[in-house]
Amino acid sequence: MTNKSVIIYPLSFSEALDKVMNGEGWAQGERFKDGLIMMERGSSFMNGASYLHTHDFSATATESKAPIMINQSLISQRFRIITTQFEAMRK
Repeated sequence: MTNKSVIIYPLSFSEALDKVMNGEGWAQGERFKDGLIMMERGSSFMNGASYLHTHDFSATATESKAPIMINQSLISQRFRIITTQFEAMRK
């Protein structure tokens, strides 16, 4: 098991957002719950455009995706880029 205190979150919100939107992985904030990530994906109901949202690997399929609410709490966090569900669960 990974000790959460040794996980490094080297990126600001804007740096993490840039990496997510450039397809370099998913972002996880230092205060996100285990399993929660910020991701970008294209969707047909958005005219094929990419959009930013959260994905919760610990939620049921119908509750796993949600719009991301950008506020001071979010942008003041530090982030890391990850690429696997295992990393998102922090275990």
